[in-house]
Amino acid sequence: MDINLMKSFFKKLSILALCACGFSALAIDNPVFLDANLSPSTLGVSLNIGYRFNNYLGLEAGAIYSPSYAYCDGSCKSYHMFDAAVKGVLPLGDLVSLYGKLGVGLNEYSAPISGSGYLGTQNVGVLLGAGLAFNLSTHWELHLEDVIVTGANPNFINLGMEFKF
Repeated sequence: MDINLMKSFFKKLSILALCACGFSALAIDNPVFLDANLSPSTLGVSLNIGYRFNNYLGLEAGAIYSPSYAYCDGSCKSYHMFDAAVKGVLPLGDLVSLYGKLGVGLNEYSAPISGSGYLGTQNVGVLLGAGLAFNLSTHWELHLEDVIVTGANPNFINLGMEFKF
């Protein structure tokens, strides 16, 4: 066997091992999370589930429901949205962090039509969000966030709790 081939193999193996050590240092103890929010700005509730790859990056999917929001001048019956987003986190220490969300949202709102029944309208838009999180313990986080989807959608200012499994 060629000695240069062996050196090349072990060099690559060493680089991979060092990279693995570096990424394991970024790993977090509780990567899966579930959060629930209430929105007093536009009455609504939301539920998200996600996975954080490290302290700085995660993915989440969720749903928002508003029984009758005022965005449509009171003519809408209900609003719901399903979304998926990339979540970037900037820790400002052990207790506080800022985060942003960028993703896509599929929403539908229903409005009464003349006669009886409701007409549903669907939109797909870009989801944008920003928030401030306070770590209460290893598993619990309190956060305040602002989420909006482009198009004819309400702006949700949410107060919520996150549980990290």
